Amino acid sequence: MKKILLVDDSPVIRGFLKPVLEDAGHMVTIADCSLEALVHLVGNPDFDYILTDYRRPQMDGVEFAKAIQEKGIKIPVIMITASPERINKDDQNIFLAIFSKPVQTEALKNLIER
Repeated sequence: MKKILLVDDSPVIRGFLKPVLEDAGHMVTIADCSLEALVHLVGNPDFDYILTDYRRPQMDGVEFAKAIQEKGIKIPVIMITASPERINKDDQNIFLAIFSKPVQTEALKNLIER
């Protein structure tokens, strides 16, 4: 079982991914914005993975991943985005993996379970 922080402002994506990951035996904590996710991470940095989308109000997924690094949090971050081409090549190395939407759930589960 892995502990996963899922950060996505879309209730549809959260509602899709959370049960997929829980059915695979993982514990999923939801945050609908980067600021809420940072509160979870500062209060409990005991997550195995962070799944984040790219486009969100206030702080996008790249800015969020950089903020995590600046705080010294060393949890692998997986990006989920409809527009992977928008992520600057220099920023791509921040992420363990980048998945395009719609997410291939088997590939995501395989990555998390290895």
